[in-house]
Amino acid sequence: MGNGNFISKLFGFLGGNSGGTKVSYSNDGRSGHVHYQSPEAKFALYFEFSGGDCVASINIPSPAKWEKETKLPLARREEVLNFIGRQVVKDQTTNGRGHFKIEGDWLNIYV
Repeated sequence: MGNGNFISKLFGFLGGNSGGTKVSYSNDGRSGHVHYQSPEAKFALYFEFSGGDCVASINIPSPAKWEKETKLPLARREEVLNFIGRQVVKDQTTNGRGHFKIEGDWLNIYV
């Protein structure tokens, strides 16, 4: 996938829906926000475009800051981050053929 396709998708608001939970995107040039919304919570995560096989890096709250920043229990952190990662890969990679890794305080999207 070329970065042009990834960038063009991020200019609009796209997202999936699973039981009222959705992910959408806002772009501000080479960075922006990934927006998470569910019946329980709503928050935005900062992202930056990357280089090489890692096309984007999404900053995620550390376990110590998770509840304060997301208003969700720490026990749901892994589930929510996996949902976001899967949805971003589906929405933003060619035919959903990318993958994601949680690396420290970053959720990295790879192609």
